[in-house]
Amino acid sequence: MKAKIFLIVTAFAVVGCQSVSDMSISELQSNLDVLDEKVLSGQTAPEAALSSYEMLYKRNKTRPEALGAYADALRRASKPAEAAELLKPAIKGHKITEIPDPVFMAYSRLILDQSYYKEAEKRLMARLTGSAQSSAPQLNNLIGVALAGQNRRAEAEQAFRRALESWDGRPGVVEKNLARLQSK
Repeated sequence: MKAKIFLIVTAFAVVGCQSVSDMSISELQSNLDVLDEKVLSGQTAPEAALSSYEMLYKRNKTRPEALGAYADALRRASKPAEAAELLKPAIKGHKITEIPDPVFMAYSRLILDQSYYKEAEKRLMARLTGSAQSSAPQLNNLIGVALAGQNRRAEAEQAFRRALESWDGRPGVVEKNLARLQSK
């Protein structure tokens, strides 16, 4: 309960006095990073952080970063149907290369969580072919997850290693995926 109150208070303190147009992309990303760190480190349950992600999304509906983060939060809080509905307008009818990176990544994680490994692999490979190099590490990581889900271990390991080669920042998630693959 303390963690949930802390997250809500933190989110209001950071964005409470700002209008939608006042929040810069760096401020939004900073808020999302704080929430992600708390959830991914286990300090806060995904369900407890959901209202904070929702508030940031509602204040920044035009930003793909907010949409992707809120969809990821719904997925982590065991609400995949709601995440899919949220993402649908941003994905339906668009070419894979036209979907903003944060939205595409959230959608990819959602279909991977639902064990649609072949579909995810196909979409991720198409995106990797037509995308900027900045998203290649995240794409390779998710391709590795899709390949591992199909028991294509050698290819999955190669994808994880490609992700590690160019990962910007802390590659903890890729390292965990690689370790999980090697422990099987």
